[in-house]
Amino acid sequence: MFFTQAILGAPAFALSSEGASRVHPSMALSNGTVSPYRTDAGGRFNFTVTLTTPNASVPSDPDNYTVYLIVLVVDAVDVLVEAPVLMTPAIGNDTLLGVQYAANRDLGAAIYGFAFNATDRRGNWTETWGAYGPITAGWGTFYGVFLVRSAGFLLLPILFYYFFIFMWWYSFRAKETRRKMLGGRGKKGEEGSKPASRARAGKIAEFTCTSCGADVSEDDAKCSKCGAVFED
Repeated sequence: MFFTQAILGAPAFALSSEGASRVHPSMALSNGTVSPYRTDAGGRFNFTVTLTTPNASVPSDPDNYTVYLIVLVVDAVDVLVEAPVLMTPAIGNDTLLGVQYAANRDLGAAIYGFAFNATDRRGNWTETWGAYGPITAGWGTFYGVFLVRSAGFLLLPILFYYFFIFMWWYSFRAKETRRKMLGGRGKKGEEGSKPASRARAGKIAEFTCTSCGADVSEDDAKCSKCGAVFED
């Protein structure tokens, strides 16, 4: 959303070759603009840029140079580069003083970018930075393109978020399962110890006949082996 508002609210500014990645010292481009910069619909747009040759040793006739307008169409999937448009120089000017080149384009409602480049007859090149413009698309178009293009960058943080949620849930479930298993083993141990206790109690309740040494219970009145009578 911030990206969309920043583009739609940005003022028009001039492009130049200063600081661009491809600049030949014999040519400089400046004051590259589009008019109108912002409109609610498509129409005809005028693009202009000034070519200056600061070195007096190179030809200063505008016919020795070719300047192109580059228009890009940005959509949700790709950036389409239209065919370069040959720009027309103003008549009777000297590139040492600066010559303005112009081109008109009919454009519809879309997201556009534009830039300029120049070349001389020796094959040297100079280009400007690129910029969004003209602004003919609405807020919804910019926001939709931004969402689609940023989906790939947002997907990774979302996946990490759900991964950590899953790991927390899995750890919690594992602890619960282990706790239940340990609790079940404890109950089984208690149940298994009860018969043993009863058996030990039964053994304690048994007596020995003093006459023959046979085992008798406390309920017996006489020894089943020797017949000795037990007194209370």
